[in-house]
Amino acid sequence: MKSSIKRNVLGAKFICWFVLVIALPASALAVDAASPAVVSNGGITLMTRNLYVGAAFDPLLNASTPNDIPERVAQVYATILSSQFPCRAEAIADEIVQNQPDLVGLQEAELLRVYSPCGPLISNPPQPMAFAIDYVQILIDTLERRGVHYAVAASVTNTDVMVTSETGDTIRLTDRDVILVRTGLSAIEFSVSKPQAGNFKARFTVQIGGTGGPSVTVLRGWCSVDVKVGGKLVHVVNTHLEDSVPLIQFAQADELLAGPLRTSRSVIALGDFNASLNSATYGSFIKGGFQDAWTLANPSDPGFSCCQAADLLNPTSQLSTRIDLILFHSSRISVSDVVLTGANPTGRLSSGQWPSDHAGVVGTLSIK
Repeated sequence: MKSSIKRNVLGAKFICWFVLVIALPASALAVDAASPAVVSNGGITLMTRNLYVGAAFDPLLNASTPNDIPERVAQVYATILSSQFPCRAEAIADEIVQNQPDLVGLQEAELLRVYSPCGPLISNPPQPMAFAIDYVQILIDTLERRGVHYAVAASVTNTDVMVTSETGDTIRLTDRDVILVRTGLSAIEFSVSKPQAGNFKARFTVQIGGTGGPSVTVLRGWCSVDVKVGGKLVHVVNTHLEDSVPLIQFAQADELLAGPLRTSRSVIALGDFNASLNSATYGSFIKGGFQDAWTLANPSDPGFSCCQAADLLNPTSQLSTRIDLILFHSSRISVSDVVLTGANPTGRLSSGQWPSDHAGVVGTLSIK
């Protein structure tokens, strides 16, 4: 007998069936270019933060037959809800308030939507929407309650998956990478402009449940803005590279180096690169002239940023590799300081959960 899972938000048992995978085009949302932020003389503070969707997808990916899929999808969905992102956002907001980054690069900035009732899929998306968890908006609202104001400066939509349940509900999970900019403060000269975004051509497709099961194309992407700091222009790119297929990851890095990171201006790349320091991917950035801000600021500290247990309940930190990076390419940029956030057990939630399976990285860079 298949196990049942109670929905602690929607209030009824359901088992999902994978019915559709769609890829939305990349999008970029601009914030008012005149919106100021606080920076020190000729300097900029940036943060990269993987928010963590809240579950590992191994149970679904390991389904051996199409008949296994409904229970596996329900298991993953229930785990996402139990990760309590609205509560985790409180801890992440505290990290941001404490470090006051001018820009925040977010990865796994998910949008979870539930449409009910829908019956057969006769429209896209089915209507009406009964429930939504928008990780980005939740974080922005949580910061607002602390009197700190951020807005979306650029955003890219990656893998977008729609599922439907036996009860007629349809669940949609949209993965995004986002750049937030601090706004609404009196300022020295600071502005953002020219938001851009794109998905990598290097991607792959997996089949769920063996022969006869649905196929999923895994999209990754990047988003960027130009930042004017004290009269100096800096190009900032946020990304999240593939983790499970090294060749795809390496190809995505090549696309970055040949595309959004190829500029004569000063450029900063930040994000979850999923690349250890001895990987070919990391080596390609170093060979391309990029410097690692953490290494320069903390040469004797490994700076591990990944990864806690999938349920986030491990009492002792399991961070054992450094894959969340702030890289830069410019003779005009120097490193003032780089620190980790969310890596201390004292920052865990009352439930025992870590804020994310990643630590955050905050770097303050000086621009000559």
